[in-house]
Amino acid sequence: DTLLDSLVEQVLDLTNAESGCAGLRTPQGMSCDHFFQGHSIVPLVYHCVTGVGWPGWVLAHRTHYLTNDVLNDPLVVQEVRDRLGIRSGISVPIADNERDVIAFFEVYNKRDGAGFDEFDVQYSLSAARHGSLAIPDFLARRHLKAPTAFRTALTSARRFVPVPSAVWPS
Repeated sequence: DTLLDSLVEQVLDLTNAESGCAGLRTPQGMSCDHFFQGHSIVPLVYHCVTGVGWPGWVLAHRTHYLTNDVLNDPLVVQEVRDRLGIRSGISVPIADNERDVIAFFEVYNKRDGAGFDEFDVQYSLSAARHGSLAIPDFLARRHLKAPTAFRTALTSARRFVPVPSAVWPS
């Protein structure tokens, strides 16, 4: 969450956006649990299955989504639009090395009232590339077994030499 939160805050500043959110891919689709209104965090449960809403669209298509006309956007989740006051937005996938979408972020409403433009898209895509380097590493570390159990398994096998404990992260 800290990594995604930092990413959203940076893109909010780069694009001069009012608000945004980010989340990870789950077995059911895309999910996040809070929303940035400026630099304040507001609880929000936001979950979209593949193909539904902007996060579901970027999951299905593996590319960004931009709209400056939310009122007429067929992909917008109306409840989210109305609750958050969304007028325009960019939704961006974060992909791993195999181009599988592992996370997403969205920014909403330019502070000056203008729509998002190609520069905003490029800033967002650049941030997504940075996230695509860090998030897979974090997810891989999170899924590793506890270092003690892994070290025990290695040292119990006859062909392995024990590894000094200083090598293992705490």
